[in-house]
Amino acid sequence: LLSEEWYHATLKPLMGSWLLIWLRRTGLHDISDDAAIRCLAGGGVEGSMANSATLSDKQAKMLNLGHDWLTYLLPHVLRKISRVHFGLLSVPEMIAMQRDG
Repeated sequence: LLSEEWYHATLKPLMGSWLLIWLRRTGLHDISDDAAIRCLAGGGVEGSMANSATLSDKQAKMLNLGHDWLTYLLPHVLRKISRVHFGLLSVPEMIAMQRDG
């Protein structure tokens, strides 16, 4: 991910739509698609226009975690460019790679 602005303007809305499909399959009901997208894009249940009184505790948590995933976790993961940044290489593997070129 080279541009955070591009992510928020272009990719985040697309990923939000895909996330909504998954949330619907896992039990998110009693909220319109537009309201759910606003929750996912705009600060979770408390930061959106959605009426949180109609949502169960589980559904509110799903939307809040979805918002956090779209806003923080996914951009962080997309910024990682190699196994080293992910922490998947052990110290001996890194030494061997440096030694072997």
